[in-house]
Amino acid sequence: MRPRLTFLAAAAASLALVVTGCSEEANNSGDEQQGGSGNGQSQQPGAQGQGKQAGTQWIDGFCGSMGNFAQAMQGTQPPNSQDPSAVKQAMSQMLGNMTQGATKLVSDMDSMKPSPINGGDKLVTGVKQSYGQLLDSAKQAKTKVDSAPESNPQATMQAVQSASGELGKIDLQKPFKELQSNKELAGAAQQAPKCQQLAQAAAQQQQQQQQQQQGGGQQPAPGN
Repeated sequence: MRPRLTFLAAAAASLALVVTGCSEEANNSGDEQQGGSGNGQSQQPGAQGQGKQAGTQWIDGFCGSMGNFAQAMQGTQPPNSQDPSAVKQAMSQMLGNMTQGATKLVSDMDSMKPSPINGGDKLVTGVKQSYGQLLDSAKQAKTKVDSAPESNPQATMQAVQSASGELGKIDLQKPFKELQSNKELAGAAQQAPKCQQLAQAAAQQQQQQQQQQQGGGQQPAPGN
């Protein structure tokens, strides 16, 4: 029994796609601005530079909070056992880590300053909503898993399956659609060190998960 955490990997992959994929757009935008300056258009490099720096710092803080959540989940493995007691213990620990990480992330989003970039506040609101749902579902799921009697293996496995199913319904990719469709946000993320670090970590996590899934598909079924 291995409840999947693909919803977490999907959200991380979305952010990685935005950060790495917007590099070309940011460069093209810079080329257009340089081309425009040669046509006698008025430019204010000082004010423009300060605005970009403020936007980069803001999105860097956002990515830092997302990175803290990812770190809280680091090393948390889905249950990989046929023993209901071991599955229950592993699932309970995973849900506990998820609850703590989501609680901190939602709190960080509440503490974010107003975005200097259009669309940034909408991004924060979306993350608060999606990860708030994750927090509520993880709490409820942990209560169900912890209360499942170990003397009843079937009830334990049903509680774990139910928890995995409820978590899988949450769309953690939704908030990042704002980031994907907003060139200014995406350009700032491409320049932010913590966003770059998060994108690299997300890409590695996705690759590891794919390798685990491929390896798991080659394992013989129990009893064979």
